[in-house]
Amino acid sequence: MSKEALALAAVPSTRARFVWMFGQRIDLLAFFLPAVLAPLVFIIGQSSLLVKSALWTAVFLNAFGLGDFHVGITWLNYFDRKNLEYYKSSPAKRAIYYLAPPLIIVLTVLGSFICPAATASVYMVWSIQHLVQQNVGLLLLYHNHGQNEAIVNRPLEVRSLHLAAVFFSLLFAQRIFLMQVAQFAIWKIMVALVGIAFVVVILLYLRELIVQLRRGAYLNVPAFLFWCLSIYFFVPFAFLGKSFLDALLIANIMHWAQYIGIMFVLVKRKYSNEQLKNIPFSHPVMFFLVMGFGGLLLLELARALPQTAINLPPMVAQCLLSIVLGFGMVHYFQDAFMWRFREPYYRETVLAYLRQKS
Repeated sequence: MSKEALALAAVPSTRARFVWMFGQRIDLLAFFLPAVLAPLVFIIGQSSLLVKSALWTAVFLNAFGLGDFHVGITWLNYFDRKNLEYYKSSPAKRAIYYLAPPLIIVLTVLGSFICPAATASVYMVWSIQHLVQQNVGLLLLYHNHGQNEAIVNRPLEVRSLHLAAVFFSLLFAQRIFLMQVAQFAIWKIMVALVGIAFVVVILLYLRELIVQLRRGAYLNVPAFLFWCLSIYFFVPFAFLGKSFLDALLIANIMHWAQYIGIMFVLVKRKYSNEQLKNIPFSHPVMFFLVMGFGGLLLLELARALPQTAINLPPMVAQCLLSIVLGFGMVHYFQDAFMWRFREPYYRETVLAYLRQKS
């Protein structure tokens, strides 16, 4: 154990507090319990009897609909009248919120036929970036309480998460795609340099945290544990699984649960008052469930048809699967804008409700 870790373990209990983001129950269910359950789902999915079924494999890789549910609830933003007014407020916003989503799906379908390797590569890189950025955002929310909490400077914290993702992604790529390239010295040097940078940043992070604790700041235990989970996020990806989706399953389950949890809190808080008039449902939880299960139903049907339909032309089957992939990339694109808190609109209509005390 490093000196930094030993010093952190010696922090007096009076300097350790449990300051939850949304409350103990929601935080544990959405952010921490999935880290235990996800490996169990992965182990069950590796059963020799189950992997022989193509349909089961698709269901397993989607964690029994959790992935499609989380994509579905993204679209509830389009059923809020106030959001629609904002989306139409300028040509640039109309392009982002109305033109870009169908264009991304069309380009994904075309790319799957014209250049499938490049399309798959874009999807893989974007998936990893999307998962990392969500963790970065959640960490910032955890640190949003003030009151003399020990908070490492933001660039260092963000760099620690990015380097973890890059390092373990390189190990994944080496294991699955680049076995021959991995024999070259230049590759080994690159991976080693990234690994060294990753370790150095982790040590610097712990060092700064300890310095602040010694100066009297308190350790926010849930925030620190979430940072640890964010560093661990891509460890299974590096060493487990036989394909990209298989290897990323554990990280994906944690990511999906996080997103569902944060969206549930947002919908429940935001539409519990006068904002309820902006949506077509009389109850916010019903709104949340309808959108989630609607996305699950549509995407699961598109995914299941190529596996179950008789005499379905191969081109149609590939097109359906590409549309599912396209919806995933639309989700990545939408989230990049719908959670952009430097824009006043999203600070008012999203961040304000997430920061609201329970």
